[in-house]
Amino acid sequence: MKKLILFWVIIMIGIPVNAQDYFKPIDSIIHHYKGRKTPGFSVLVSKNGKTLYHKHAGYANLKKEEKISDKTVFALASTSKQFTAACIVLLEKQGKLKFTDNLRHYIPEFPEYAEKITIDQLLHHTGGLKDYRALAMLRGENSDTYNAEAIKALLSVQELNSESGTQWSYSNSGYWCLVQIVEKVSGQAITTFAEENIFRPLKMTNTRYVIKPNNKVKKAAIGYQYDGNSYNSNDIDEFSVGGGSVYSTTKDLQKWLSEMETHRTFGTAFWTTMLTENPAKGKGFLYTKGLFHFKYNNHMMISHGGDLIGFHPITAYFPDDKVAVVILANDDDFERYTILDATVSQLLGEKYTYPKTEMPTEAKKKVIEEVITVPPALLESYTGNYELRSGYIIAITNERDLLKLTQLWDNVTAFIQPAKEVHHFTIGDISLTFGDFTKDKAMQLQIITSDENSVYKRTDKEPDLTLYTKYTGQFYNKALNATIVFFTENGILRYKWNDTISYIASPPESDDLFFTKHGKITFIKNETGTVTGFMLNHERALNMEFIKQ
Repeated sequence: MKKLILFWVIIMIGIPVNAQDYFKPIDSIIHHYKGRKTPGFSVLVSKNGKTLYHKHAGYANLKKEEKISDKTVFALASTSKQFTAACIVLLEKQGKLKFTDNLRHYIPEFPEYAEKITIDQLLHHTGGLKDYRALAMLRGENSDTYNAEAIKALLSVQELNSESGTQWSYSNSGYWCLVQIVEKVSGQAITTFAEENIFRPLKMTNTRYVIKPNNKVKKAAIGYQYDGNSYNSNDIDEFSVGGGSVYSTTKDLQKWLSEMETHRTFGTAFWTTMLTENPAKGKGFLYTKGLFHFKYNNHMMISHGGDLIGFHPITAYFPDDKVAVVILANDDDFERYTILDATVSQLLGEKYTYPKTEMPTEAKKKVIEEVITVPPALLESYTGNYELRSGYIIAITNERDLLKLTQLWDNVTAFIQPAKEVHHFTIGDISLTFGDFTKDKAMQLQIITSDENSVYKRTDKEPDLTLYTKYTGQFYNKALNATIVFFTENGILRYKWNDTISYIASPPESDDLFFTKHGKITFIKNETGTVTGFMLNHERALNMEFIKQ
């Protein structure tokens, strides 16, 4: 009889008894957290609704010395979008709205183009709205401080990124609009509607939407960012529910993913709408109702991640394998897909490749000196200044037989390591090659990264400190009601908002075209060649025209 019971348990679970062997990779990562006082993460894996693995690493609160546990509550950031979408789908199933309803019906303050934007398009990021978080950034502000009225006022004076229904473009604005629709149709705050219609039925007792100032969450993990010396906590809560705002635990989210598999509470019609109806197509993925669908190691995965300072969670369900994964973290340097690989690769029957152990700097230097020796005369042939564009110069110096690279425009430095091929060096995954030798001196330095292939030419001349002064001045955008100031410093073009910190405009790709932290900037000139403004294109806020004042 006991043998029969054991056999049935194995069939129900669907995996071998030595299941923990599948989780040796993630165990090895968690082991590294022992004895370290750092933020960390929690990971839960289930198959056929049964928990196979649930472990934690690091601290939820460093100041209070509270370790992450089963009860730790994490901010979900954009992982929350699936719950906002679920609220809309529930209202549709109740006959209180239609996916074909237009946005202006619910928010009449929006321009006429909102009459062509449907609820379905908002759900699938095809409505064409500019992202309000990006717009706030282009104002030099933080959208976390905006309430619903501020967001509405900002969006109501913007043009569309693209004609509604024509392009997929991720937009927190669309999901902010969906929250307004939920509240208008239901007559309840989304916090209450989601509690009564989603979280309570699924017994997700530690899950809720959180909005300032009512944001006191028990057992909440603090989000941390490392500055090179210590971990700093971050306030990430908002005054209005946009594309995020849900807090939850690994166990609660397991209940949600289990319902995604079984359909016990909300029924098949609800989940058919959530997961399969009218998906939007992106590059290599489908998007339905707050969820991405794409191939992960040849396995279909339904998932959504989130990104806030200190929080980078992910929920993932593999429908063909009946495997669900929840990964929650409170460290801004956390790489969720690295943890996902270590967690599920072997469980899904895929090979897991352990990362190479990084040697300490001194040991690495010793190995390099022993294996790859560069003659002093050759090292000297590389030293000097190399210019990409006027003012954008890299200095190569020899410090105790090690070459040091310094970007003179921002003083970023790094030691470059010799490779096996002569004249070749590396910095991590970056390749550097010296070439075009004249009189025992390299005349050029080629730098290749994952997204750049640039050739710097040796230069002995002083940079032209006036080259970019033609782009300086104050530039105003009416829709943002914001002014950006461009100025030069040591010949380098920089910009800022009023008295905020300044940012570098990277070396121009061509005349008048610069790439910046805030998007691509193309300066506009009149027939006499005088700069009259610029066009700023952020991937989530296109065609923002600024006029020179």
